[in-house]
Amino acid sequence: YDPVNVHIYRIGVDGRYTSWMSEYRYRLSDKWQFSASAYRFNNGGTATVVKDFNFDCVEYTVDAEVESSLTVDTYIIDAMYEVYQTDATEITVGAGLHMLDTQASIRAAGSVEGGASGSTEQARANLLAPLPNLRANVFHAFNDKWSLMATAGWMSANVDAYSGSFEYLHLRGQYQVTDAFGLSLGYQLAAFDITETLGNGKNSFDAQFTGVSAAISYAF
Repeated sequence: YDPVNVHIYRIGVDGRYTSWMSEYRYRLSDKWQFSASAYRFNNGGTATVVKDFNFDCVEYTVDAEVESSLTVDTYIIDAMYEVYQTDATEITVGAGLHMLDTQASIRAAGSVEGGASGSTEQARANLLAPLPNLRANVFHAFNDKWSLMATAGWMSANVDAYSGSFEYLHLRGQYQVTDAFGLSLGYQLAAFDITETLGNGKNSFDAQFTGVSAAISYAF
């Protein structure tokens, strides 16, 4: 088994992207909460890859047009328990299940200078990893309108054919337009390194996403 490392910035995937996220929370009791989240990252691009090589004392140039795409779907379900509460602050901790559905594809049409004909090749890699996680939330209200929220998630485990780690941090400030409707702006970081061991090799994905977040919330 010979590993193949693919760096997305080398094959045309733009480092800038827009993604969406959705989160639902339900309070089961004064102490217990249920949380379900879904996140999607999707990006792609094209690039021209040029490589020179020598064969039998003749110099050749390989010229390939590469189309690439990367999709990462993240699903999280957690049971959260309140460990601290005042009139303005609430801290909850919990655990649950974290699923990463990662897909990458590369399509290249290439030619070799010196008379060789062009060809088109396509490759795909897919990884669906269900792994346990730990999570913590902090909420603090400055007044009736303004509040600050922080969420941190962590996972590092070896389960069956899967191994790896996941870290997540989301900090945001929220403004309550009404008692039920709110607007928030924040910053988030997500990093994962997941490996699936197969019978004939391994699938491994290593990525980090950071950026500004904007959200709309509604309580009912």
